Amino acid sequence: MTLSNLSNCRRIFCRQFQAAALVFCISFAWQPSRAVAAPTSARVAESKAIRFTVELTDETKVTGELLDLDSLPLTVDFGEVKIPLRLIHNIQIPQDDSPVKVRFLNGDLLSGRLGVETFVLTTEYGRLTIAVKQIERLTSTQSPAKPTAAAVSRANILHYDDKTWRDETINSSTVTIVTAWAPWAAPSVKTVSVLTKAAGDYRGKLQFVLLDIDRGKRTAEKLGIKAVPTMLVYRDGKLLEKRTGGMRDEAELRQWLDSIYQKHRSRTSNRNPFDDPFRGR
Repeated sequence: MTLSNLSNCRRIFCRQFQAAALVFCISFAWQPSRAVAAPTSARVAESKAIRFTVELTDETKVTGELLDLDSLPLTVDFGEVKIPLRLIHNIQIPQDDSPVKVRFLNGDLLSGRLGVETFVLTTEYGRLTIAVKQIERLTSTQSPAKPTAAAVSRANILHYDDKTWRDETINSSTVTIVTAWAPWAAPSVKTVSVLTKAAGDYRGKLQFVLLDIDRGKRTAEKLGIKAVPTMLVYRDGKLLEKRTGGMRDEAELRQWLDSIYQKHRSRTSNRNPFDDPFRGR
C-alpha cells in the first residue's frame, strides 16, 4: 500500500468515526426530558406516533405520521448521520441546491443533504407518497423544549446567539467562560454534554455561556473564534485565556475549570449574575 492510499484510508476512517460520534451524542445527550416516566407500552406507542405537518410548495398543508422512517439520513461534511425523528422539531427544504436545515427540539441546527427522495405519510385521507422537491417544510407536532428560568439558573449556563448576545456578559467581575460550539461537530457536542453536567457545581465561582456559531456568526467573528469548540475565559471584559479543542471527559473538564478558578477568581465579587436569569431585561 502506498503512502497516498494509506493517507486516504486514514482520512476516510476519521470521517466515519466523527459521524458515529455525532450520532451517539445526538441520541444520548439531546433526548427531551420528562418529569414522569411513561410506562413501557406508552413509550413504544409514542415513538410510533410522531406526527408531522408537511407544507408543500403550492401552499397545501397535510398532517400525518411518517411511515417506513425511524430516523432521517443526512449527509454532512464528514459523512452520513441518522437523526431520530423524536429529536426533530422541523426540516426546512430549500427549492435550490442549498443544504437542508434540520432544527432540533432543543433549538440546535444541523445542515446537510437529505438521503431520501420521498416521504410516505399516513393521513386521514390515506397513505400519501410526497416527493422531497414538492416540500418546503416538515414540522413536528411535538413542542420544542423550553427550559424554565429556574432550570436555567440551576444549570448555571445561558445560551446566546447574535440576537441575544450582550457585551455585559463578559464584563462581569465573575469569571465567565464562553464556549463556542456547533451541533454538527462531534467534539463540540461532547464538550457541551460534559459542561452541562458540571456547570451547576461551580455556581458562585464561575459562570458559563454557550454560543452556537450557526446562530451566532457575527458574535463569533467579534470574539475572534475560528474553530469549534473554543473556550474563552473573561473577567471584567478582558480575555484571560483561550482553549481550542474538545474535552475528553468530565474529569478533564473539571480539572481545567478548577485551575481557571484558582488563577482568575474575582477578588471584588462572588455574586453569580445567574442568580437572576432575567437581569437587565
